Amino acid sequence: MTSQSKFWVGALIVSAVAIGALVANRTRLEMARPEMLSAPVEPPAPAPEVAAVPERAPRIVEPMTTDVMAVLAVVAKPLLQPGTDVTMAAEGFPTRESFVATAYAARNLDIPFVVLKDRVLTGRQSLAAAIRQSKPGVNAKAEADRAIAEAKADIARYRIG
Repeated sequence: MTSQSKFWVGALIVSAVAIGALVANRTRLEMARPEMLSAPVEPPAPAPEVAAVPERAPRIVEPMTTDVMAVLAVVAKPLLQPGTDVTMAAEGFPTRESFVATAYAARNLDIPFVVLKDRVLTGRQSLAAAIRQSKPGVNAKAEADRAIAEAKADIARYRIG
């Protein structure tokens, strides 16, 4: 007998055993609860209504006029990599302060700005959590507080917005 023939014989035996088990189970079910087999199937009762979970409120992004962007560029340009477009870098941040604080944290800790920006905006992490994930060995809370304080000072100094 060839190996292919042996395979098909084995497949037939397995199929026969499986069919036998199905028939035995059906017979056992009919003997145990015959009313279940003949009873009409009723649709399940409707699930009770659950109050909809409110979606997160959309982030309100402060409008940045060209004057504000010009001043913001003066503040943020030295914090970012050379050649970075400040307008694009600031895009998506809910406030000027969060943008400048993220830039300060990136510079202070030598973390790429785009990494922190992605974690803060896309990952919806706090600045401290983004720092902690990027540099586990530092005191993330203290570094975030430091960056926020520096950002607030610059915004107040240049009267941005």
